[in-house]
Amino acid sequence: MTTVDHSKQHTKIGSSSKPVTSSNLAQHSIGCIIADGTSIDGIIKADDYFRFDGALEGSLSCEKKLIVGLYGKIVGSVWANEADISGTINGDIETAELLILRKTSLIRGNIKAKSISVESGAICEGVCQIG
Repeated sequence: MTTVDHSKQHTKIGSSSKPVTSSNLAQHSIGCIIADGTSIDGIIKADDYFRFDGALEGSLSCEKKLIVGLYGKIVGSVWANEADISGTINGDIETAELLILRKTSLIRGNIKAKSISVESGAICEGVCQIG
């Protein structure tokens, strides 16, 4: 289940009984997708695979794999077990496992990850702590 926290109010925003699957996402089922054109102010907590293509001002945590698509824009902190970033994060990002920065990613903040993969063209403005 994915929740958004607005002053202690929790709202279920997109987990369905039939997960959406996509072959370009390494055959993982996605528990929730926030589409381009959606804006959220607050806290998002996801306990399943999560794809974010909208705009968030707040924080996001994901217990499994987080995918921030090309149009995803986050202003705030991000924590995930694993993350695959193609969009923009203005804030710190931490992963317990692998962080992938795609060529279109822009990170303005500090990175802390167990391991990292960076494509040519990715931009990071901050301190990286790997290992």
